[in-house]
Amino acid sequence: MKLLNLIIFLLIASSLLSQNAEEYIELSRQKQAEGNYNYALNLTEKAIEQDSTELLYRLYKSEILLDLDRVEDAAIELYKTLAMDTTYAETYNRLGTLYLSMGYLDASLGMYDYAITYSMVDSLSFGYFINRASAKGMLRDFESSIADLESAYEINDTSLVLLNNLAAIHSEIGNSRQAIRYCREVIDIDSTFIGAYVNLGLIYTEIDSLEQGAYYFTKGLEIDANEPLIYSNRGFLYYKQKEYGKALEDLNKSIDMYPSNPFVYKNRALVYFALGHQKEGCRDLDIAEYYKFEEWYGDEVAKLKVEHCENIETKKE
Repeated sequence: MKLLNLIIFLLIASSLLSQNAEEYIELSRQKQAEGNYNYALNLTEKAIEQDSTELLYRLYKSEILLDLDRVEDAAIELYKTLAMDTTYAETYNRLGTLYLSMGYLDASLGMYDYAITYSMVDSLSFGYFINRASAKGMLRDFESSIADLESAYEINDTSLVLLNNLAAIHSEIGNSRQAIRYCREVIDIDSTFIGAYVNLGLIYTEIDSLEQGAYYFTKGLEIDANEPLIYSNRGFLYYKQKEYGKALEDLNKSIDMYPSNPFVYKNRALVYFALGHQKEGCRDLDIAEYYKFEEWYGDEVAKLKVEHCENIETKKE
């Protein structure tokens, strides 16, 4: 799992809150954290009633609307905010992230462009560069994505999120040495950051350093025995070792924990094909497509379907 490890930045700036509505927002954040989203929304609306000019309150409101799966309402709120101030960088960042989550990659990229243009503070543009890099990565414009990440690196070269994303993109283009370098920088800063072990295990597996890959998967599971991406990637390692029983055990475990991960179905399909179970493998490729494998990872599943499944009827689960 590589690009799905990319992490999005959102501004959290409670110090900007208006004094008059601060208590409403503080309580709203508490209720949001507890999962009581309707109550949180009501409190945020009360804060807006007290200070209708504070843009950050409206961003909080859009956030809670997304928690409630009211995507269209969240978008409307963001555009209301934008109409109030067309130079407020964080509104563009939120819209970029909303479009990214919906798969509107070009629109997302445009919003991140505006966020960077209007950002005058390094601490903010740092996150916006990372977010724009994520959109570019999903568009498979990897060189440009790396350029944005390197711009962020010049602002802060110790961010775990940034280093993890650099490793993910370099791994995606086969630049294993650089990817390993950034993962090790992450571990040097925080030896408990699980993403570094997920990525290192997969990188070493992909370059057939299977013993090293197994080492990092084991280290990762010592930190979190319930990390589904490790089981997905270790299943791929077992597939390469032709230990198909172990591979299926790990892959099924990963699916139980994270059933919408397209990468794991591609991995399990490879195991099924190795065992001669063509129909089951092709069904898994269908599921990987359903969960937008190509959007995240490229055309590997499409190529596998041409190779294995042209004359096989499958059924999506």
